[in-house]
Amino acid sequence: MSSEKPLEKKNSQRSLGLFELISSYASPQTKNSFELYGCLPSLSSALFSPFHQGQVVEWGIPYGKNGRCIPLSFFRNISFPVAWIYEHKGLRVYPPSWKAFGINLEQFFFVESKQPLQDLKPLFLCRTFPVIVMDISSGLFQKHKAFLKQKAHQHEKIIFIIHPFWMRKDIGNPYAQVRINVFFHFFKNVFSLDLLKGGQEQRLCIQSDEVFRYELFRKYY
Repeated sequence: MSSEKPLEKKNSQRSLGLFELISSYASPQTKNSFELYGCLPSLSSALFSPFHQGQVVEWGIPYGKNGRCIPLSFFRNISFPVAWIYEHKGLRVYPPSWKAFGINLEQFFFVESKQPLQDLKPLFLCRTFPVIVMDISSGLFQKHKAFLKQKAHQHEKIIFIIHPFWMRKDIGNPYAQVRINVFFHFFKNVFSLDLLKGGQEQRLCIQSDEVFRYELFRKYY
């Protein structure tokens, strides 16, 4: 008699089904190496850029003010599929602006999940998606963080974790190679990227005109 619990079996079946559905639209990936470069001119000189395979990158970006333009800028002109996992039902992608921003939406696969490591675990166990973005609000336990780092290294992935809050330097993810908070200073019209981990550069300022060109997300409540 199997010792598998019914709930675990149900979750496993759902996970496999979602993975097969998403993967059916993605092209098989080779072992070719790649790096992610930020397309914004100010990011070209950032010491934490480019991002490399095997890295877990954490972002602290509250909702609003188009702060997600910063991590999104690393995905212009890519030639491989990206799985973007989100759980905020009030936030939806605005396709025309993504296209104007240089994003090839045919390479993006958006999945809504509040428990991605449970619902979509197979995504992390293969090379189908070289880059996975987890745009989530729920916290991750240390075992989850260790799992992500292990799979990023094992399958040569780059994993972005986007939190809807600013992170603290003294409390965080020991398994992430890079940790960045993104602030928007309204009166100065400047984005500030505070590097908490991953390089010598402590703060990078980007003028809003360089970022605020497109409305990439629209809120629906």
